[in-house]
Amino acid sequence: MKQQKIILLLLFLVVFGFQRNVQAAGALSGTVSYPGSGEQIRVFVSRYAGGPGTITYVSVNPDGTFYVGGIDRDTCYAKTWTDNQSSYLVVQYYNLQDLPNDADPIDIIDGEVTTGVDFQLVYGGGFSGTVVNSAGPVSHVSVTLHKEQCNHSRTVTTFSNDAGEFHVRGVPVGTYYMKVTSGGSYWWLAADGSAMKDCLASAPVVEIIPRETTTGIDVVLDLGSVTGIVQNRANGDPLPDIAMWLKPDACSSDGAKLAFTGTDGRYRFSNTATGSYYLQANGGERRYWLDGSPEGTLSCSAASMITVEDGLVTENIDMSIPAPGSVDGTVRDGNSNPLWEKVQVEFYLNPCDANTFMGTAYRHEDGYYRKDGLPEGNVYLYANSWGEEESKWYRNDDAAAADCSDAQPVSVVSGQLTSQVDFILTPPVQEKQALLVPMYLLLLNK
Repeated sequence: MKQQKIILLLLFLVVFGFQRNVQAAGALSGTVSYPGSGEQIRVFVSRYAGGPGTITYVSVNPDGTFYVGGIDRDTCYAKTWTDNQSSYLVVQYYNLQDLPNDADPIDIIDGEVTTGVDFQLVYGGGFSGTVVNSAGPVSHVSVTLHKEQCNHSRTVTTFSNDAGEFHVRGVPVGTYYMKVTSGGSYWWLAADGSAMKDCLASAPVVEIIPRETTTGIDVVLDLGSVTGIVQNRANGDPLPDIAMWLKPDACSSDGAKLAFTGTDGRYRFSNTATGSYYLQANGGERRYWLDGSPEGTLSCSAASMITVEDGLVTENIDMSIPAPGSVDGTVRDGNSNPLWEKVQVEFYLNPCDANTFMGTAYRHEDGYYRKDGLPEGNVYLYANSWGEEESKWYRNDDAAAADCSDAQPVSVVSGQLTSQVDFILTPPVQEKQALLVPMYLLLLNK
């Protein structure tokens, strides 16, 4: 009997605690109305206005009402949605807004129901068309509508399929500017339907009519491709995983496209706008121009250019660069115990210049560290400890240095591993700061 009483008491506490948790959360309710019938509508509740961070969703009842419980937040956002892809109903954000940035937050109070979260939906229209270039249909092109010229705040976005076709419904009624984006390049549509790089030459070319689809919006793009191979300068072997940059402006990264070499050292830039470009390869922490010279040794304005032509593949744009090298070693205390939880190994091109910081090494619990992707030449290593040991610069005479001016370089060899660059850290003579402060931040204060 005593055991039964204990079990009943535990069950009571569990149920009571569960009920309290449920009651501690808030809820909201409201109505959804629209000029029609038969639509399957849902209400989504999310943490953010744009929709990500969905908390939950419910289907709207036949009488147009809905209730959402168990909302454990101070505020949230709500929007409507229909799974019917042929529906012209416009997605609406509370409070009667078409765009997520205009949505109003909903206050949630524990144990209470926030009422009056009402939606009044309207029917919009749709649009459809194609994207092609001289070689045929172009897929995976982003097509966006904008209410204002040169305003990148989009109203609706869709993508062209493998046949180059795009279509979407549920767009608010009105007249819109259109922008298409492919492979990092974008164009605005002019009044005659031509694709222009200058947004000021664009015109409102898409008119959305209630419950109709505006068709025949055909976009013709001037697109080409660039391909080549990146090889190890020392032996001609292909270099995989090299970051390649195609830049319209040699002296700026604005509008640059990124690609990576495969296991065969080959790279490809597809759907690239016609024009002239500069090509760079990331050989570790250093970029190289098309002629193989490192960035910084050649004026950006003097770099060689390549040309991309409509419907053509600019082939055999090959590069030969030094293969990145690697450095590894161990970090231990005076008793040969591994240090890794409270130590990071930092890399610099110049030990006394914070602007040459190259990143930190991968660490393992046995005290081992390794840094890949380093350019050939000299680097300087700093073992930064925020434990009981003293932070020091590396010296090859085992007398690690506390001051950057006493650091000695480690030679990085192209395509090879420089091993056994080991640190032995000992406790400092005087008490040191316990917080981790990367050396490059300290250097900035010098």
